[in-house]
Amino acid sequence: MFWTAYLVVAVLVIVEGIGSLWGGARFRRYVRRRMAVDPLPYAPRAVVLLPCKGIDRNLADTLRALDRQDYPDYRVICAFESADDPALALARQVADERTGSRISTAVAQPATCRSQKIENLVAAIRQAGDWPEVYAFVDSDAVPHRLWLRFLVSALPEERVGAATGYRWYVPGHTLSGIVRCLWNAVAMTFLGDHDRNFCWGGSMAVRREFFERAGVLRRWDSALSEDFQVARATYDAGMRVRFVPQCLIPCHGDPTWREFWTFARRQLIITRVCEPRLWWAAALVTASFSVGFWGPLLLLLHGAAKGQAMEIFAGGVVLLTIYGLGMAKAALRKSAVSAALRGRPGGAAAGLGLFWDVFASPLVATFNAPLMVASGVSSRFGWRGIRYQMKSPLLTTVLSRDDRAAFDRTAVEQASPLPELDPNGARHGV
Repeated sequence: MFWTAYLVVAVLVIVEGIGSLWGGARFRRYVRRRMAVDPLPYAPRAVVLLPCKGIDRNLADTLRALDRQDYPDYRVICAFESADDPALALARQVADERTGSRISTAVAQPATCRSQKIENLVAAIRQAGDWPEVYAFVDSDAVPHRLWLRFLVSALPEERVGAATGYRWYVPGHTLSGIVRCLWNAVAMTFLGDHDRNFCWGGSMAVRREFFERAGVLRRWDSALSEDFQVARATYDAGMRVRFVPQCLIPCHGDPTWREFWTFARRQLIITRVCEPRLWWAAALVTASFSVGFWGPLLLLLHGAAKGQAMEIFAGGVVLLTIYGLGMAKAALRKSAVSAALRGRPGGAAAGLGLFWDVFASPLVATFNAPLMVASGVSSRFGWRGIRYQMKSPLLTTVLSRDDRAAFDRTAVEQASPLPELDPNGARHGV
């Protein structure tokens, strides 16, 4: 009975691993194909919307990068909850560094029934008025290269494309928590590709204003928490596609504490469970099957070694090596794709450490994901930048409490070094 059950579980996990490996191969082919495509000459008036709360570690670099995009006609609006946010002063300081800066600011109000991020975005959109033809979205901890906006916007005129998205690649420092965050985040990346199931990432996203208004995104945001989930849902409800643009993959630097990683990962999983429950259940099933399929053979191998049981050693070792090998092979495909996407980009070389760990340690990420799945399944309450929220549905959010001082003071103002950028010929230079 034991061996029958063991064999069934092992076969199922190996089959899932083979399917996952095939998905990794598709992802790499797509990235390599898209990386050979130059941006289209399509460059309508665009406004970059940057919601801020508190000073992120690289915010000055983010602002300088946005102010120096290789794009003919665009503006940048940084939106804040309050004039007391120290990030507002930093934005104005960076804008004053150069004549003709494209940076302006908008002040929203404290959110009462939706996320503060959406509240800030709505204030920025209202300030932009009818001028822009395209809305581009970026997070305050993302530092895009000079051609980021051009590549992102140039995907929008493609057939049936309603939104264009990039993604993030966390570059770890030298802490285990940073490495784990890199691995945990990397798993979702290979879900993107040339298909109709792409998600949007609000840290690197663009949509035409005409479609944004026609799809009623502002209405969907009325009481929502996640801006990018609603953009993706509006896109698919309109029969359109989300185009993944690998040139808009953004390396994000810095190491979180274990508490910060737990809070971040649990929040992402809660948002997924509420907004896309089928995806959350699929992730839970994969996590459970991989955990059993990986640790079961390992324990069997160790037990066999302790008892001198050759059959247990063989059965555990073969299954363990197969599962681990499949995981490493998929991670190697992802490494190849990410290396191609970041080659020659600012921060691309530093991503090498994360890529190394992605290959050799990614099969262990399910170990960290298992308790996160449980924690995200038992409650829909979480904290985000000094505010406690409860997600009751994709379109209904409750603000439970606020501690804005903690959010504003979470990092100190940093004077960033000159930002290395990418010119149209691929050469790096200082600003």
